Amino acid sequence: MREPEFVLYYEPHCIFEQAKLDHEHADVIVTPVVKQVLPGYTLVSGQDDAVQLAKILQPKYVLNQPWNTPSNFLEFLLYN
Repeated sequence: MREPEFVLYYEPHCIFEQAKLDHEHADVIVTPVVKQVLPGYTLVSGQDDAVQLAKILQPKYVLNQPWNTPSNFLEFLLYN
């Protein structure tokens, strides 16, 4: 089986299991880079976790995912 020519990794909450990604690679990561916290609960990771994700996957580009829902992001990709 051929390796993919281009790999996009989309992680909408920047929550991931490092062990599952240790031998993976991505050309582009789309994930939040700003942490969002409710009292006592991390809603969206970011910042340090986004840096760790980039260190694991070694992308050429990291794009901030500022949209509220995955469908908004997909609409952006399809119509822009």
